[in-house]
Amino acid sequence: MHAQYQLEHSYANAGTGVYQMFNEFYMVHLETLGDRYAFLDKTQRRIEFYSLDHQYISTIDLSAAPDVTLYPAGRDALFISQHLWDLDDGIEVMYVSQYIDTVTTSIVDEDGTVIQTWPDEAATVNLNVPQEQQPIYNSASSAKLILSNWTTGEAKVYSLPGTLQEGITSTNGSSFFSAPVKVYPNPTADEIVVDLAWQSRPNSATIEFMDSQDRVALRDPLSTTLQHISIVTLAAGEYSYRVLVNGGVVTTGKVTKL
Repeated sequence: MHAQYQLEHSYANAGTGVYQMFNEFYMVHLETLGDRYAFLDKTQRRIEFYSLDHQYISTIDLSAAPDVTLYPAGRDALFISQHLWDLDDGIEVMYVSQYIDTVTTSIVDEDGTVIQTWPDEAATVNLNVPQEQQPIYNSASSAKLILSNWTTGEAKVYSLPGTLQEGITSTNGSSFFSAPVKVYPNPTADEIVVDLAWQSRPNSATIEFMDSQDRVALRDPLSTTLQHISIVTLAAGEYSYRVLVNGGVVTTGKVTKL
C-alpha cells in the first residue's frame, strides 16, 4: 500500500512537533543554486544544507548572531536567499531570536558573519515564510513529502508520483489557468513551447531549466499565452524544467536537448 511513496532518506534529529523536537527541516529554492534541503538545528544554532540527492553541501554557523533566549523553540531562520540580502552568490539568512517580550533579528552571511542586526525588532506577521515550513514541495525531479517521526525524531523525505498544484490562484481565489500548463516538443534541438492557458494574468511567470547537478542552466520570463523559448545555448543532454507562477511551482518535467 505504501510502495508508491518511496522513502528517500531520513535525517536524524531534524523532525519538528513533539516534546523536545524544536528543529526544522524544509526545502528552499536558491536563486542560482536551485533547490536545497535546509536543516535548522536550533540548539546548535546552525543551518546545514543538502542536495536533492541528500548529499551534505555546507553549514551556516548562526552562533555569532545576538541571542536573547536559551529556549530553542524561540529561534528561527527565515528568508534564506542568495540575492535578497546582497548581490553576491553566497547564501544569507534572516535569524530571529525571541523570548516573551524580547527579540532581535539578524542577517547572517554564509561564512557566519553578522552583516546586520535589528535589536527589539522582528518579522512578526501571521504568515511570513512562504518559501519554507511546508510538508510538500515540487522539485525538478518530483514532488517531495517531508514527515516528522514523533517516535525517533527523524525528518523523513518521500518522493511522490504527482505534482502539487500551488501558487496558481489569485487573491480572490480564481485560477490563473483554464487548463494545465503544457511544455513541448520533447525531445527538441532548438526551441521549447510553453502553452499557458491564462484565465487571469499573474504578477510573474518564469520557466527554469536545471542541469544534472540541479543548477539553473537557463531561466526565461513568460509573458504570452503561447511562448517560444530558445534552448540553443544548452548543451545536448537531459534537463529538468519547472514553471513558476508568482514564485510557486505549477509544472515540472524533463526535456531532452538534441
